[in-house]
Amino acid sequence: MGIVLTQQLELMIQAKVDSGKYSDANEVVLEALRVLEREEQLERLRAEVKIGHDQIEHGETIEWTPDTMARLIRES
Repeated sequence: MGIVLTQQLELMIQAKVDSGKYSDANEVVLEALRVLEREEQLERLRAEVKIGHDQIEHGETIEWTPDTMARLIRES
């Protein structure tokens, strides 16, 4: 796969390599992709938390009791 980078991106990658933290440009790009994946996971988690928060705001909750938890475990 070939990738065309702007000069600014090439300089950023080279600066990361020059810092000694990464041995080559490939490592920089792989780390950037890992960070991107973590950000996407966080976005999905935030969306799920928002759904829960909205449900709480609208009174769409059930009371937690040990019996409720036991029932949920049995049903799962």
